[in-house]
Amino acid sequence: MSNFIKKLFGTLAQKPWEKEQAAIDSYHSGKSFNLSNQTSAVIIIFGVSTVLFSLILTGYLYTIPPKC
Repeated sequence: MSNFIKKLFGTLAQKPWEKEQAAIDSYHSGKSFNLSNQTSAVIIIFGVSTVLFSLILTGYLYTIPPKC
C-alpha cells in the first residue's frame, strides 16, 4: 500500500507544463496505475456500497427515540 501511495503522490506532483516533464511524458505508455478493470470495478462497488450503508445506518440511528 505504501508503494501505491508513493506512486499516487508522485503522479500528482508532476508538472506537465515544464519542458523536462513534457519529454518524459512523450515516452509514457499512458497507463498511470497498474489496476485491472476488475480491480477498479471492485473498488467502485465497495465505495458506493459503503456510502449507501453509512447513509442508511445514519438514518436509522436518527429515528431511534432517545432514552430519557
